[in-house]
Amino acid sequence: MKKIKIFIGSSIDELKSERKDLVSFIQTLNNRYIDRGIFFESFICEEEPSKMAEGGSQNKIDKYIENDADVTFFMFFSKAGEYTLHELDVAWEFLKKNNRPDVYIFFKTIGTEPMDTEEIKKAVDKIAKTYGHYYKNFKEIDTVKLEMLQYISEILDFGQSIEIEDGKIYFDGVEMRDISLDNIFAYQNNKDYQRLKKEIANLIAKIKVLAESGDVNELIKLNRILEEKKEQFSTLEKTIISVMIKLQKGIKRDKNPILIEAFKLAECGEIQKALEILPSEKSIKLEAEVFCKKHELAEAVEKADAEKNISEAKARIEILKTDIANPDRFDEIIRIYDDICKQCEIIKDLETLLDEIRFLYDQNHIKECFEKANRLDRISYQEDDEIYAEIQNIIFLCDQNDPERAEKNLKKAIEIRKRLVRANPDRFVPTLASSYNNVGGFYENQGKPREAENFYKKAIEILKRLVKVKPDRFKPKLALVYSNIGHFYDNQGKSRDAEECLKKAIEIMEQLTKINPDGFEFDLGHIYNNMGAFYDNQGNSRKAEEYLQKAIEIMERLAKTNPDRCAPDLALTYHNVAYVYNHQNKPQEAERFYKKTIKTWERLTKTSFDKFEINLATSYNSIGYFYNQQGNPQKAEEYLQKAIKICYILVKSNPDRFEPDLARSYSNIGSFYDNQGNPQKAEEYLQKATEIMERLAKTNPDRFAPELASSYNDVGCSCYRQGNPQKAVEYLQKAIKIKERLVTSDPDRFEYDLATNYNNIGYFYNQQGNPQKAEEYLQKATEIMERLAKETPDRVEPGLATSYNNIGGFYDNQGKPREAERFYKKAIEIRERLAKENPDRFEPDLAISYLNMGRFCSEQDNSEKAVEYLQKAIEIAKKHPENQICRQILESGGAV
Repeated sequence: MKKIKIFIGSSIDELKSERKDLVSFIQTLNNRYIDRGIFFESFICEEEPSKMAEGGSQNKIDKYIENDADVTFFMFFSKAGEYTLHELDVAWEFLKKNNRPDVYIFFKTIGTEPMDTEEIKKAVDKIAKTYGHYYKNFKEIDTVKLEMLQYISEILDFGQSIEIEDGKIYFDGVEMRDISLDNIFAYQNNKDYQRLKKEIANLIAKIKVLAESGDVNELIKLNRILEEKKEQFSTLEKTIISVMIKLQKGIKRDKNPILIEAFKLAECGEIQKALEILPSEKSIKLEAEVFCKKHELAEAVEKADAEKNISEAKARIEILKTDIANPDRFDEIIRIYDDICKQCEIIKDLETLLDEIRFLYDQNHIKECFEKANRLDRISYQEDDEIYAEIQNIIFLCDQNDPERAEKNLKKAIEIRKRLVRANPDRFVPTLASSYNNVGGFYENQGKPREAENFYKKAIEILKRLVKVKPDRFKPKLALVYSNIGHFYDNQGKSRDAEECLKKAIEIMEQLTKINPDGFEFDLGHIYNNMGAFYDNQGNSRKAEEYLQKAIEIMERLAKTNPDRCAPDLALTYHNVAYVYNHQNKPQEAERFYKKTIKTWERLTKTSFDKFEINLATSYNSIGYFYNQQGNPQKAEEYLQKAIKICYILVKSNPDRFEPDLARSYSNIGSFYDNQGNPQKAEEYLQKATEIMERLAKTNPDRFAPELASSYNDVGCSCYRQGNPQKAVEYLQKAIKIKERLVTSDPDRFEYDLATNYNNIGYFYNQQGNPQKAEEYLQKATEIMERLAKETPDRVEPGLATSYNNIGGFYDNQGKPREAERFYKKAIEIRERLAKENPDRFEPDLAISYLNMGRFCSEQDNSEKAVEYLQKAIEIAKKHPENQICRQILESGGAV
C-alpha cells in the first residue's frame, strides 16, 4: 500500500469548516484509490491546544512534519498564529535540507488580496522575503482541493490528469463532484469567463421562450450564436486550467519573479496579461540562433556532412522498401538505419530514428522496435514533444506486459498532444485521435468497458470532424476506429451497435479500395475478418463465412508479396474460419483451416518467437479442443500439452503477461481429462487454472472476474461428473455469484452467460433430486433467454432451445407431462427452424430434441408418436456420423 501523508495547518479558531471539508475530500479520494493500493493520510491537530514543550502535542506535530509528511498545506485568513508559523518554519527547513515535504501556502481573501491585518501583512512579508516562496489565494476551499489534486497527479505520475469538460472537473478520468469550477479563484475572477457564462444562460432562456412561440428562423439564429458562445466558453475554461497548471509547475521548479507575477495575474483572472509577460517562443528562438552563431562552428560542419549522408541513406531505404523481389531487403534496410543512427543523434534528426522504429514495428520485429524506442525515448525527452508523444504510443504498443506503465505512457502521450493541439490544431488533432484510439484498445484489454468506449468515441468524434475537411486523408483512420469499436461492442454483447459500426467501417474502406486497392486492401481484409467474427458470435454462420472468405482471399494474395506484414492477419482469419466451420459441424473444413493457422504461426515463430509464440499456443489449444469434440483423444492431448509447454516457458520470463494464458491452457486440458474419465488429472489442472485466476481477479477484477467464474463453473461440472455433488454445488454457486454481480454493471455482456450458468446448476439439481432448486434455476435461465431472444434471435435462440429442452426434461422427471410436452415442443420448433437455415450446425441438436420427445411419447404409451420421433432422430444421425452425439444415437439405435 502506497501512503501519501498530508499535513494541514491553520489557526485552530478559524478556517475550521475548510479543514473539515478537506478531510472529507481526502476520504472521498481514499474511497476511490484504496483498491488501487493508494491511501491518503490526513493529519490535523485540532483537539488539544498546542504546547511548545518537550513531549507536548506541538512536539508531536513537528516530528510528523519532519519525519512523515509528504506534503503540507498551510491556510491563513485574518490570523497568522505563532504555532502555525512555527509549523511552516519546520516544513520549510526540512524542504531545503531533504527536498520534502512539499509546502503549499494559501490565503483566504475577501476581494483579490489577503486580509489587511498586521498578522497577515507580516506573514506575507516573511513568506516572500525569508522563504523566497510564493503563496496562493482562495475564496472557496475548492481552490485548495484543486491544488491538492495537482500535487497528487505529480507525485503519482498520473500525467496531465486534470481536465475540464462541459463545466465539470475530471481527475484521472473521473468527475470530481466535490469541486465546482465556479468556486475556483482563477475562474471566479476571470471577467470573460463570468461574462460568457451569463450570456449562455440568457441565450438558453431566450431559446426556451422562442421554442414556445414557434419562431423557427430566430431559433436557428440563436442556436447558432449559442453554439459559438459555448465553444468560446469551452476553450476559455480549458485555457485557464492549462495556464494555471503550467505556471504552478514552473514556479515549483524556479522561483522566477516573472513566473510568480504571471501566476498572480492568472489567479486574479488576467490570463491574457499573464501570457504577455512570459518569455515568447520567438525570443527564445532568437537567443538560440545567436548562441549557435557564436559557438560550435566545427560541430556545424559535422552536422552538414551528416545531413547529406542521411539524406542519401533515406533515399536508398525508400528504394529498398519497394524492392519486393529482394528477400534481403529487410536486413539491408536495418543495416542502413544502424549506420546512420549515430549521425542522426549528432544532428538531433529524431524523425529519422522514429522512421526506423515505425518500420520495425510494421514488420513485426517487436523486440528490436522496443529496444530502439526506449533509446529514442531518452533522446527525445524535452527535445521534440511530437516525437516524444509518438514514442510513448509505440512503447505502449510494443510492451503491454505492465498495465500501469502502459497507462502512464498513454496518458503522457495524450497530455503532450493536447498541449500541441492548442498550439497547432490543424497539425496535431489527428495524432490526438490516434492516442484516444490506443487508449480505448488498452482499456478494452484491461476489462474496463466504460473507459474503452469513452476513448473510442472521442477518437471517432475527432475523425468525423476531420473527414469533413480532408476526407481523403482521414477516412481510412475513421474506418479503422469504427472497426475497433465495432469489435469492442461485439465483445460487450451490444450486437446492434457492433453491426452498425462495422458496416460503417466496411462501407468507407470498400470505397477507398476501389480507388486505391494497393493502399487499402490490407485494412479492408482486416475489417472483413472482424465482421465475420461478429456474425459468427451472432449465430449467423452464412454471413460469417461470407465475410471471412472475403478476408482470406485478400490476405492470401497480399501475403505472397508481403508476408511479414500480412501473414499474422492471415493466420487470425484462418483461425476464425476454422471456428465457424466447427460451429457448422463441418469437421473436415474446420480441421483444414486449423492446420493452416498452426502452419502459419509455426513459420512466424521461427523468426519472431517473442511476438507470435502465444498465438501458436492459442491455436494449439483450439485444435486440441476440436479434436476432443471429434472423439480423437490422442491428438487432442498432444496439442493441449504443446500449448501448456509454450505458456509455461513464457510465464517464466514474463508472468504478468502470460499467466492468464497458462490458466486457460490448464482449464482446457483439465476439461479434456474430465471428458476422458480421468478425474485425478482433471482436478489437478482445473485447480491450477482456478488458483491462477483467483489471484489475478484479486488484482484486476474488471478483467479476470469473468474468467474466474468460468473456472469455477468448469470445476463444478467436473466435480458433478466425479460424483461429488457437495463440491459441485459449491463451485457452481461461486460462478453464479460472480456472474450475478457482473450482470448488475454490464447486463448486455453477461446476462447470456448467467443464463447458461443457471441452466447448468438447474440441470445438476434435477439430477440430484432437488426439484425446488432445479425448477427455480431452470425458470430463471428460460426467462433470461426468452427476453434476450427477442433482441438478438440469431445469437440467443440456440441457447433458448437448450433451456426449453432442459426444463422439459425436468417436468418429465417430475411427472408433469403437460408442461414437459409444451417445452419439448418449443425446443423442437426452434431447432427445426434453425436446422432449415443451417442443417450442418443445428441438425444434431434437433436429433437430441427428437430423441427426448420420442422417449417422452413412449413413457406416455403413445408408441406411434414415439417411433415417429425416434426415427427422425436416427435419420438425422445418419447424415452426420462424424458428430459425437449422432454417433451415439446410431450406435444405440435411438435407445441412449
